[in-house]
Parts: sequence; structure tokens; C-alpha cells
Amino acid sequence: MFRFAHPEYLYLLLAAPALVALFAWALYDRRRRLARFGDPATVATLMPDASTGRMKLKFILFTTAVILVILAAARPQFGSKLREQKSEGIEMMLAVDISNSMLAEDFEPNRLERTKYAINKLFDGLEQDRVGVIVFAGDATVQLPITSDYRMAKAFAKRISPSMASVQGTSIGKALSLAVTARNMVATGRPGSREFARIAKRNLRPGGREAAGSSYYWRSDCGIHRSKRWYASVRMHSERTVGFEMTNRENLLANFSADGALLTMQHGAEYENIFACWDWRRIPGTTAYDDGAPIKCSDDADEKRNRSRWVGGLAADGLLCTTMELRRDSLRAVKSNFLFEEIVVAVGADIRNDAPPRELFTTLEQNRLRGEVVAGTSGGRLSIPEERPTGRSFRPGEVQWIHHDGRGYLLLDEQEVRLSTAMQHGKWDPIDPFYRDRADSARIFKCWVEHRCDTAGSYAYAILPCRNAKQTARTAAKRPVELLRNDDACQAVKYGRTVCAVFRRPGSVGAGGLTLRVDAPAVVAIDLRTKRIAASSPCASALNVSLSDGKRRRTASLSLPDGDAMQGATVCGRLK
Repeated sequence: MFRFAHPEYLYLLLAAPALVALFAWALYDRRRRLARFGDPATVATLMPDASTGRMKLKFILFTTAVILVILAAARPQFGSKLREQKSEGIEMMLAVDISNSMLAEDFEPNRLERTKYAINKLFDGLEQDRVGVIVFAGDATVQLPITSDYRMAKAFAKRISPSMASVQGTSIGKALSLAVTARNMVATGRPGSREFARIAKRNLRPGGREAAGSSYYWRSDCGIHRSKRWYASVRMHSERTVGFEMTNRENLLANFSADGALLTMQHGAEYENIFACWDWRRIPGTTAYDDGAPIKCSDDADEKRNRSRWVGGLAADGLLCTTMELRRDSLRAVKSNFLFEEIVVAVGADIRNDAPPRELFTTLEQNRLRGEVVAGTSGGRLSIPEERPTGRSFRPGEVQWIHHDGRGYLLLDEQEVRLSTAMQHGKWDPIDPFYRDRADSARIFKCWVEHRCDTAGSYAYAILPCRNAKQTARTAAKRPVELLRNDDACQAVKYGRTVCAVFRRPGSVGAGGLTLRVDAPAVVAIDLRTKRIAASSPCASALNVSLSDGKRRRTASLSLPDGDAMQGATVCGRLK
């Protein structure tokens, strides 16, 4: 190996040709000046000791010396030399699902063992990296902090099992958040503790950066609504989707879980760890029946599917509207939800069951009992203390509102309402067979509307998140929500200056002296102040909307997305 340590000095070698040219000019100038004295041959005889050979030798030696000095300055090097070079690896966190579904044997011997094998193969291929392990099910835990000891990491990975999970589920969001935080903590170290505190706050407690707004997912038949203080989700299913997943004898009671489930949360613990003792026929927001038989648990996709394409919604400007035609077994219903910034309105119509069950009902709420339950009735306020669980039944029109756990429920029409605060018992094995003999009990607040089986039923109620009992009573007295229409063709409400309507066929609805009309099935929301309009449709590709007051007529023509990928997406416009 040959190299120059300072190759930039080699540019000085360009001076050598200049020196040769300068020497050649000097010789020429010498001969020219000697020629002035006389004939060159005569002058040479007069200077016998003069020699140009010695001058040329001196120049060659000088030039060679200069070249050698330049080469020496460039430091030519021969041979090889060992160098120490540092290489840095990466920190990685592995999030491993340890829910009981990982014991499924679709991979031999099961999913969890195959995962452990893959982890060991990964560790064998690492050299300078550091690894950590997080296990998660219903919650997430750091199993192994970040380390470079692969031997210890393999030992920890070998011990992973579903028994490490205190709460079942698949909370991958918690696992990822914990993984990011753990990695960032290692990256910052002690000098960066302040920076780590900022990162942890961003990942675990977003605070002012929390996402707020609404989204509707057409291909999943579900909607998410998030305000600054509370959260709600709507889960449905249609011909496009399957209602629930049931594998490995898990989740055997979920038959009604996608039939319009409407879950609202403020502090996040409303439905925590109560599913063993839940009444799975009375999932909040759903319309269901009780025929005295066990809940269906068939794994046949056709038996779990809602046989209707009319399932959709829109999301715009912090507003979420959802609608579904429920057609399962012998049950029929048309259900819509309108979620505003401060209130949720739920309506249902044309509720019937061709095969008469023992009961037919729509559930307003079912969550953990926290504190007293207060009801505003025609006879005054009724309080049910937490320490005295009981059940109550109210005749149609007898109760106007109910309050529990910082949340109010307004009855917008006259219906037979029942509530319970009793202790409920159950076992975990229908949820997860891993807990074969584990029983659980909890006091549950449960409120539902009863429907008659011999006639088409309906319901209309509102949920007031983040309210105390007094605020609920005042809101109920003001009647902030106007129920414009609730039948099988149209369901519409007016809240403030916003009108939301679901048209299952072309038609119109009156709203405060105005008439809203559409020429195709659609979900429509209009801001009466700005005349801004949002619309979607599960089945139409074009929509004409008009709003008139008898004197002036405003219109809008909207082209709605078509095709499986985008059909049902929200389109916004303005009435002109």
C-alpha cells in the first residue's frame, strides 16, 4: 500500500516546469550578451575555463532537491497500519402481545412460541445494539429495560407468557407509547433529564396537544368524536364488515357489540375491567332483544353480518353524524347519532322484531356505578345512593333526565325507562378461556328504554358529558335539542344553529321556519349561520340540497365520492 499523508503538497511540483523554463531563458540571455563582444568562437578562446555544463548540472541538482523536498513534505507512506474505529448501534424496544389470543395454534406450536423464536433469532444477529422488551395485553409493562446483555435479554424473552398480564385485551397504543418513552429516557440520560420530562409529557400526557375533532371510517363502519373534555365512539357494521371477531373460544358474548354501540368516556375508567359482569345484551347505544336463549356465538361470518348497506356517516368541523339500518336475525331498526361539541343526540325509529322476544330494548348506558344516581321525574328529584343498589322502572313521560358519574341523560320523547344499580356477577371464561374459573362482581349503573313487541318502536335521548346534576336539570328545562323528525325515512335534529338530518330516501324536513330538501339518500349537516354544508351517502353519487324560507331558496349541488375506496366520505360545500 502506497499513499501520501498530505497529497495537497504535490501541487507544488507544478513549479518544476517553471524552473526549467526560467533556466532555459537564462542560458539564452547569456549567449545573447556574449555575442555583443564578438564572434562566439573567438570569445570562447578568450574564456577557456568557462563551462555551461557545470551550470546545467547545478540546475539539475537544485531542481531535483526541490522536487524531493516537496515529495518529503507530502509524506509518502508504505505498508499498513491498524486503526481503532468506534461504531454505534441503536436502541430498540420490542412490544410483545401476551393476550390469550397469542396461544392460538394457527402457527405451530402457537403464536407466542413462534414470536419467542423470532425474538431469539433477532438477538443472535445483533452486535452493538441495545434492546428492551415491553409486554402488553389490556395494559403495557416494561419487562426488560434497555440493555446490551443479549444473554439476559434471551432469558427474559423465554419467560414471556399470558400469565404476566393482569388485564386482558390488546392495548397496542399503550405499548407503543411506553416504548417511545423508555427509548427516549435512555437517549437523554442524566444530563438530559429536563428534555426527557418534556418528551414524556408529550407521549404520555399530551395536554394542550391532544387531538380533538371527529372522524368517520367508511371501511370500518365506525366513528370517533373527541372534544376537549370527553370522548365518544360509535361502532356499527354492514354488508361490508363483520360485527365481531370470535376465535379460540374467546369473545363469545359479543353478538350485539357492533349494533350501534355508543360509548362515551370522560375519565377513562367507565368501562374498565367490567366485561365479566357486563350484561352483553345491553351494550350502550345498541338496540337488542332477549329471547331467553343464550347469546349466539357462531363463528359463521354470515350470521354475524348486518344485512344492510345503509350504514354511514359524516365528520366535519368537529361534528359527527352516524346512521345505520339494523337488519339482523328478526330485528329491524333505523338508528342515528349526532355528536356535537357539548352534547350527543341518539335517535331510533321503526324498531320491531318479527319473532317476538321476551324483551326488546335500547340501552342508554351501562358502566361502573360511581356515586349516587339522580333522576328528574314529574314528581320531583329521585336520588339512589351508591350504598343502596336498586332498580327502578318509569312510565312513559315520568322521567325527564337522569344523572350519574358526571354525566346527564335527557329523554327527548316519552318512553318507558328502566334503570338498575345492582350488583352484577359473571365469569371471565366466555371472554377469555384462559381465566376458566375466575368469577367477578361489580356494581353497575344500567339504564335502558323498553320497546313494545307488537308495534314499531322509537327512542330519542341526549347525553350531556361533563355535567353535574344541577347542570343536567337546567339543561333539561331549556330543551336545547329540537327533535325535527324521527321515522324510517328521515331522522333530524336541530341544536343551536346546526341542523343534522339523515334521509334514507329523497324528502324534506322543517327546521325553525325553514325547509331542508334533498333529492337523494344522504346524511346532511348545515350551519344555518354560515350556510356551510357537509354531506355523505352510503349509496348516492350526487346530491342536490336546498334550504328555503318561503321567500328565498338556497341550493347546493355536491358530487359525492363513488367506489368502494371512497364512497361514504364526507364532502363539504356552501349553499348559494
